[in-house]
Amino acid sequence: GGVDCHSMVFEIVFYCWLAYLTLRRWRATSDPTKGCSKEGLSTGRQRRTGVAAAAGGSSGDAAGGADAWEVEGHRRRSGGPSALKQSLADAAQRGDASAAARLLRDCEMQGGQPGATSFNLAIRACAKSGDLTACEAWVERMEEQGIPPTSCTYNILMDLCAKTDRAELCEQWMRRMEERGMEPTTVSFATVIYAHARRGDMERAETWLDRMVASSTGPDVVAFNSLIHACSVRGDVAGAVKWLEQLRRLELQTSVATYTSVIDACAKSGDADGAQRWFGEMLEDGVAPNVVTYSAMIDAFAKVGDLPRAEQWHHRMTESGIAPNAHSYTAVIKACARAQTSDSSEAAERWLDRSLAAGVAADRQMYTTVIDACGKKGDAERAQRVFQRMRAAGIRPHVMAYGALALPFANRGDWVKLETL
Repeated sequence: GGVDCHSMVFEIVFYCWLAYLTLRRWRATSDPTKGCSKEGLSTGRQRRTGVAAAAGGSSGDAAGGADAWEVEGHRRRSGGPSALKQSLADAAQRGDASAAARLLRDCEMQGGQPGATSFNLAIRACAKSGDLTACEAWVERMEEQGIPPTSCTYNILMDLCAKTDRAELCEQWMRRMEERGMEPTTVSFATVIYAHARRGDMERAETWLDRMVASSTGPDVVAFNSLIHACSVRGDVAGAVKWLEQLRRLELQTSVATYTSVIDACAKSGDADGAQRWFGEMLEDGVAPNVVTYSAMIDAFAKVGDLPRAEQWHHRMTESGIAPNAHSYTAVIKACARAQTSDSSEAAERWLDRSLAAGVAADRQMYTTVIDACGKKGDAERAQRVFQRMRAAGIRPHVMAYGALALPFANRGDWVKLETL
C-alpha cells in the first residue's frame, strides 16, 4: 500500500509540473484576438480587425520577418507586377500574413490595383498561419473593390475550415460559392468530403460524395483519396479499404496517395502485417511508392516496437533510390523509443546522427523523439545531451521535449535537477 501511495503521489507531482509548463507555454504563445465567431462567418468588425492585424503584424513578426521584408521590398521596387506576385507567393509559402498585407497595401498606395491572384495569395498566407478571420476580411475587401472571389478563393477558405475541424463552416463557404454562380470544382467537393470524414461523420461525407457523382464534375480519385485519408487519420482500416474497393469498382485510377493512406491506416491501428500486404498490392497495381509510403511502412513497425524491421524498411527505401526525409528518420527513432532494447537510447541518437550526416535537417519532432527514447530508457544524461544539441541547433523545445527530458530525472527522484531544467 505504501509503494502504491508513493507512486500515486509521484505521478500527481510530475504531471502537475508538466501542466504548469504547458500553461506557461500557452500563455506565451496564445493570441485571444484570433479565430472566427462561434456563430459562423465572422462579423464585419472582426474581419476588419483581421486585416488591420495582418497589415500591422506583431512585435514578433517585425523582429522575425524584417530581413524577408527588405528582400521583398527590393524585388518589388525593381520588378513590377510580376515581382509583386512573386513576393506575395513567397509570403504565402511562408505563411507570413503581415508581409502579404504590407505588399498589397504598398501596391495600392502606389496607385496599383491588385487582382484576384494577388488577393488569393494574401488569403493563402493567412490560411497557412491558421487565421480564418483575416482570410474572411480579405474576401470582403476583394468584393468591396469590385473583384469577385474565384473558385481558388473559396477552396482556400474551405481547406482551412476542413483542417481546423469546422465542417459546417466549410459547407457554408461551399454554399456561398454556389450562390455566386460558380460550379464547385473537384477540389471543392473533395475538401467538404474530407472535412466531414476526418471528424468521423461518414454519413455526411457520403452525402457530399453522392452530390459530386451527380454533378457535372463526376466521381474523381481526389474525393476518394480524401475519404481514405480521413480514415487513415483515425486508423480505420476497414473504412479505408471500403473506399479503395469502391474506387476500383468505378474503374478510377489509384495513385500513390491512395495506397499510402491505406498503409498509414494499418500503421496507426498497429497492423504491421496488413501494411506490408497493402504495400505488396500497391506494387502489383504498378504504383511506385514514395518517401511518404516508406515512412508509413516504418511507422507501422515502429508502432509495434519492431526496430529491426523498421530499420530494414528504411534501408529498403534508400536502396530503391528514394532519399529519406526528416519524417522517415523520426519514424525509425520512434521504433527505438518503443523497442526498449538495451541500447535503444544509443540507437536513437545514432539515427539522429545519421540524419544530420545525410544532410537532412533534424527538426523539433526528431529531437523530441530522441529525447523521449532516452527518457523511457532512463538514460538521463544522454537525454540532457540531446536536449542541449537541440537548443544549440537553434530549435526551441516545446513542452513535450521538457516532459521527456524530465521523466528520467523524476523517476530516480532527482528533484534538484528537475528545478534546473
